Amino acid sequence: MQYAPAQSNSPQGNGHPMSNTERLKQLHIALTKDALLEALHNPNAEVRDLAAWQLAGERGRDVIPAIVDAARIEKIPRTRINMAFALAWIGEKPGFAILNDACNNSSLPGYLRAAAAAYLLDVSDESCFGAVMSVADMDSEPTYRNAALGLLPRFKSVSKNDSQRIYGIIVRSLTDADPTLRLGASSALVQLGTQTAIPVLRNAITSERDEVVRAQMQADLSRLQEKK
Repeated sequence: MQYAPAQSNSPQGNGHPMSNTERLKQLHIALTKDALLEALHNPNAEVRDLAAWQLAGERGRDVIPAIVDAARIEKIPRTRINMAFALAWIGEKPGFAILNDACNNSSLPGYLRAAAAAYLLDVSDESCFGAVMSVADMDSEPTYRNAALGLLPRFKSVSKNDSQRIYGIIVRSLTDADPTLRLGASSALVQLGTQTAIPVLRNAITSERDEVVRAQMQADLSRLQEKK
């Protein structure tokens, strides 16, 4: 498995992200089982993250308890979330539990809660719906709200009432004071593919004063119309 963790984005000379193994080698971490188990407790958070992924992807089930223990005691929230995703990616229940705890932890920044929810969505788990709705609707930081806003169309197993709530939050965000949120809402409407959003987006374009935002909204409107 070479699903790159979020922190492993170091470019190679050709501009492409390094694989886990390449980055570990660059960080002088041997790829033996013992070395990787030791790396789960390395002072470098990136090494701990990469080691969890490498072990989860290439080693037997005997290493799973060590990854679970490392994830549970990890002090850096982003690293803990990444480690948990490595476990969830291979179907280990503790990974799902740690990610669920993270997305529902209101003391964490909204972007981390959204990241945990996104990871769960990547493994077809929609249990963080309520948390994502809360961040998208009420977080005080626009960039965090925008991160959650982009996740809302990915929730498919929702009730009719919750679908209406999703739509309402996205539509309200079309007129938010923050241009990033207005852009995010426009894109989210395209992802929803709801044709009733066409006149709503047209009205938003008419009232939009930011040329960049208006141009993107116009492009999104065209994409939405193509879905008819």
